[in-house]
Amino acid sequence: MKMAMNNACHQRPAPSRASRFCASLQFLFLSVFLATNTVAGDSTASKADVERGVRTPKIDFIGNKAFSSEKLMEILLSRKGRWLTSRKGYWLTESGSLNPNALYEVTDDLTAFYYSNGFLDVQVDRPQIISIDRATIGIDEGPLYRFGSIAIEGQLRFSRRDVESQLTIKSGQPFLGQTVQNDVLALADFYSDRGFAFVNVDPRTRMDSSSHLVDLKFFIKPGDEIRIDRITISGNTTTPEQAIRAALRFHEHELYSAHAIRESMARLKELGLRPEINDSAFNQAGRDQREGDYCRKI
Repeated sequence: MKMAMNNACHQRPAPSRASRFCASLQFLFLSVFLATNTVAGDSTASKADVERGVRTPKIDFIGNKAFSSEKLMEILLSRKGRWLTSRKGYWLTESGSLNPNALYEVTDDLTAFYYSNGFLDVQVDRPQIISIDRATIGIDEGPLYRFGSIAIEGQLRFSRRDVESQLTIKSGQPFLGQTVQNDVLALADFYSDRGFAFVNVDPRTRMDSSSHLVDLKFFIKPGDEIRIDRITISGNTTTPEQAIRAALRFHEHELYSAHAIRESMARLKELGLRPEINDSAFNQAGRDQREGDYCRKI
């Protein structure tokens, strides 16, 4: 089943939620992605390695204080599936010795992990291979950074109190990349549930290396207010259109609401339907024919 919900607007849709962040924080949010895609205690891959007889290296970490060597090794082992290049496994070359390229690559993951946990000055040394299956990695963690001032600027369109109530970050908390990401998404959801489908939330930071604080500002650009113009339904061969429309929580001429659309999709699935969502360009007859108008198809 497909529905086409046309809405008149004059800008390109916002990119996916994970790509709404400013360029100055790209590495930070990359580190969030890497860190949050590690499943603590996930031994599935390790068990498979044991069954195949694949050996993992012995790595000695030097200088780590905030995180145990076991935790850091867990980070490394959770990444190995990304670069499997040898029939002997990720860590070993065909000759059975440690693969230096593998070690060099996963140290980037250690840096990302420390970044996402507030250690913004961390230095991870290049691994030193000391035997056929053993290496050492030196780490200078540096200080833990914390949030300094928190502010919201831009074209708020709503009361500052209502917008600021979406934030969970507090001054003095450890600077965690995941927390910044969560608040960006919370702000984006706040606006997209109130008609601003193309809101852009841009987090900007200023790091003070002397006080070990990171001041954070969220710059908000809501974009145009969007109303639903027309909803068309197709592909429903057995379910009456009236039943489908009754399940919708958004209606023609109402303000766009991301929450209402998500709830509607869930209700349609409960009816045994498989609704589709995608975006495509359109020019609506009788309306402004500017290039770049878009519609949302559901």
